[in-house]
Amino acid sequence: MKHRPFVRLRMKARLRVMFPKLRLVGLSWALACREGLLDFQTLGTARKETGAVASPYTVYHAGPAAASVTAALLALLRDEGRLSFDDPVSRHIPEFRLKDARAARTLTLRDVMGHQTGLRDSGFLCRGRAVGPAEILRFFAETDSVCPPRQRYGYCAFGYALLGLVIERVSGTAYAELARARLFEPLGMAGAGFGTPGGYAAAGYVTLPDGTGSVTPDVPDGLWPACGLMAAPADLAAWLSFWLRKGKPLISAESISLLLQPVRGIPRRALREDVRVFSAGGWRAEDYRGHKVFTCGGAFDGFNVCLTFLPEQGLGWALLSNSGGAGRLTPLSYLFADRLLDLNRVEWLRVFRQYRQQVSLPQRELRAGLRERARDAQPLPGSPDAYAGLYRHPCGAELSLVYENGAFTAHIGGAAHRFEPISGPDFALTSAFPERYGVLYAARLSAEAVQLWLDAEEILTFSRV
Repeated sequence: MKHRPFVRLRMKARLRVMFPKLRLVGLSWALACREGLLDFQTLGTARKETGAVASPYTVYHAGPAAASVTAALLALLRDEGRLSFDDPVSRHIPEFRLKDARAARTLTLRDVMGHQTGLRDSGFLCRGRAVGPAEILRFFAETDSVCPPRQRYGYCAFGYALLGLVIERVSGTAYAELARARLFEPLGMAGAGFGTPGGYAAAGYVTLPDGTGSVTPDVPDGLWPACGLMAAPADLAAWLSFWLRKGKPLISAESISLLLQPVRGIPRRALREDVRVFSAGGWRAEDYRGHKVFTCGGAFDGFNVCLTFLPEQGLGWALLSNSGGAGRLTPLSYLFADRLLDLNRVEWLRVFRQYRQQVSLPQRELRAGLRERARDAQPLPGSPDAYAGLYRHPCGAELSLVYENGAFTAHIGGAAHRFEPISGPDFALTSAFPERYGVLYAARLSAEAVQLWLDAEEILTFSRV
């Protein structure tokens, strides 16, 4: 790749063409090889208010990429003989509990890394409150499982929060301090860290009904191991180089190989059938058109990150944006993979746009039909005032339900949502800010609990306080 600068020039030109179509405030792209940063490009602005552009050292909220840092810290402790990926969680946290006592005894660190806990959570639980060891352990002890462990993939940010707690117990050092001393400083990642960003930081933006508004991510320190990473493009280039070198010189190649072993398939309806996705330690391992590709990242409150590397080609890239909305960088990542692997080009932006339309169409139809159905719906049993009040999730997250102007408003994680009636106790929970908080949940009210569903599965139960 070093000897083919024209390919990089074509990629930059393609990025300039794609940028306006993606409707991003700003975008930074860093290309890495085993030796470090290979190329860099920035488009748009890091801060709309001043028009400032980003540099390789502008710090972004790269929160979801924190999972790969957590996996690397576990690998460090494995190399020192202080844990094994197949250790039960209870070996390092004796007070760890699940509702299924047998599952609690057999759930391993590898299961948690691969999101095989059988529990799921939501972004609602990650906002607007403190999350410490007590809240993390209470989440696992009191939350109903979706399925038995190791049965299927189910994303759970609290799983990586639990791994962060294991790391602190085993090492005797705070998670953020251990990451800084054992990973970031040796790799020269000067801008990487957790909490308040160091250096010049980009501002995050979300799409609101009246335009684009700024937002500051608020990640409790207990969830830093899952979604709290702050880093600049140059830092993430160094991080990708570390994985391309199979952990040298900090972690053994054996531990890195174990982290990158596929665990279980993840459904990806947006992609073609020849793209198979598997979960691995902090990464998603893809069999992409005959090539190995590893990715990690996601969106969180005004920011997007997508890290990708090709282990056989020794190349990786980081895409960072200060615009919210899940999946907005994924088409670019696949376009870059096609270019670097010299494959026939697929119009990934069109593929993902069609997928979003397919997903949003039934949601729009449901919303349009809610009021129509509500005309003939059964009334909510009892007085609406009887359902108002404070409800709490087992992990400590709170939902405040208010009845005003003939409707319910739910306050969750710092956001207000409207409960639109369907029939009786069943409601649709919609948000005024779909780019930030999701589009639609189903909800059921009772005098003792509020239950929320996503993808036809109950995922959150808030009990009356």
